[in-house]
Amino acid sequence: MIAAVHVTPWLTVPAALAIGAGLAWYWRQLGREGIGGVQRFVRRLSIGLMLLALVALVRGLSFVDPVVQGPQYVVAWSVALLLVILVFFVACADGAVTMRLLREARDHELRRAGREDGGGG
Repeated sequence: MIAAVHVTPWLTVPAALAIGAGLAWYWRQLGREGIGGVQRFVRRLSIGLMLLALVALVRGLSFVDPVVQGPQYVVAWSVALLLVILVFFVACADGAVTMRLLREARDHELRRAGREDGGGG
């Protein structure tokens, strides 16, 4: 054991690598056609923040001893918490962007349907 840490690195590192691989796969999927530039940017920003948070969480869980390295322990968990909060706010921004795009698509479809109808009457 490296130090008196919460969880052994034998558990956290493989889990973090698996999660990181999933996030890398998703990053690559965002490069497909059909994903708007703003949505791609916001989602990739979220992925980047998640990867940083993952590193901070693994560090706080498995590599920093709270008794011996107290200040580093506090910094590790503070950074992890800050990054998780930032991911939440970016996810909220992503939801807002998606709602705006859906609203614009609906309005466009309604205008198109109105033109095809000939103005009705």
